Amino acid sequence: MGKSRVRSMRSRNWFGRKWGYTLLAVVAVASLGLTAAALNLPPTQPSTTTPWTPKPQTPQVLPPKALFIGDSYTAGVGASEPELRWTTLVSTELGWTEKNEGRGGTGYVKTSGVEGCGLEHCPIYSEAIAASTTFTPDVVIISGGRNDGQATEGYNAAVQGAISTAKKKWPKATVVVTSPIWDDDAAPQWWPTLVTTVREAAAASGATFLDMGHPLQGNVRFVTEDGVHPNDAGHRAIAAEFLAAWPIEATS
Repeated sequence: MGKSRVRSMRSRNWFGRKWGYTLLAVVAVASLGLTAAALNLPPTQPSTTTPWTPKPQTPQVLPPKALFIGDSYTAGVGASEPELRWTTLVSTELGWTEKNEGRGGTGYVKTSGVEGCGLEHCPIYSEAIAASTTFTPDVVIISGGRNDGQATEGYNAAVQGAISTAKKKWPKATVVVTSPIWDDDAAPQWWPTLVTTVREAAAASGATFLDMGHPLQGNVRFVTEDGVHPNDAGHRAIAAEFLAAWPIEATS
């Protein structure tokens, strides 16, 4: 083969490869352009996706706080466990956070000491309420009076004094006063007068009065061997009376 013919074939191959590479480059650029254009095209249909919005926060609702002021019945003497005393049974049922400051031997006018409450001095209810500083209750329940004995002149004022102290100390709290509770024996003759005096004092002071009736009377199986304090069954009976008498509006 002559040299001129070889040079001619090499020339054609070179031009063929050159135009082939050029064509591939043009196609690639065109494809990139079409792709870019497609990416910039607006949607052909409106979006049906719902915009995300943050879920509103639900405020945390804390359980109502209940403060119990009273005597050994309120403190839970006779119950085998603190969880089985009537105040705790009531608090559990009503969803309350309980603070129990019941002290044995105390009343609206009666103080107590080591034999009654285990301390050198346990004050009357108005003083106990005034001294309570570690708890801000939504509900204050004052339950006692049996240790005071027969109501004498000034007893109504003493009951009103305890209620007034609670109202001034915690003006937003609901103040509840229960009738005094006797044991399984027949109540003494002066008992109805005591209960009436507590009821009248509560009404005069704007407190809610709960008549607890006689949940232990005549039921020897509801008291401990000392013949005075309620056992577990007795505390359940007292709790049942409280819940039966509890006004729904007092929790609002």
